[in-house]
Amino acid sequence: MMNYIYLLLCGFTLISALTAGCSNSQESKKAESSQIIVQSESDQDALENPINQEYEDLFKQDIKSFPPSTDLFQTSIIVIQTNENYITFEVIIDHPKQFMKNVTILGALEKEAWRSLHAPFLTITNLMEIQSYPKSTTLKNFTIGPNIKDIKGISSSTSFMLNKGVGLQDVLKDSPYIYVKVSWLDERDIEQEQYLKIASDQFKVNPF
Repeated sequence: MMNYIYLLLCGFTLISALTAGCSNSQESKKAESSQIIVQSESDQDALENPINQEYEDLFKQDIKSFPPSTDLFQTSIIVIQTNENYITFEVIIDHPKQFMKNVTILGALEKEAWRSLHAPFLTITNLMEIQSYPKSTTLKNFTIGPNIKDIKGISSSTSFMLNKGVGLQDVLKDSPYIYVKVSWLDERDIEQEQYLKIASDQFKVNPF
């Protein structure tokens, strides 16, 4: 199975283009030691507004009807408790069956997860990256397709601080599902989107 590079930033999610043949063993160790929590009000405001809007808009949908998978691409969710204080969620979109440009990932934990997590928002997303990157870079790093060999998939991850006395199983109990919205432009630059509801028994879990 292809290795994926984790760029773990709590409160500000970074996106990684998943390239063929890359090794992530050293990068993962570096990422685990570089987790950042949003602390300043200005940083938090910059992140909260667009991300929380996307979060609220997602839950206005009929989330119970979301399918667990799609034929358009594969979706994986990896959960890692990196130490006793942090847990990381990663959403991976790969093996696309069609051309997908400007791929935006939004993974949303259920609101009850705030009982377990100390976080300004409950999302795993590359939304800020898509909005911030220059167009040329965005097209390259966030575009996947069956005929694109150098970028096999898109990965977005967020590290959350656990509340005192809380463990990984508590988080999964409070959020037994992650709701995923994937948006992209097709070959004709027509906007497409896919909603998914993925149960925790489908997560790849690596406890501390």
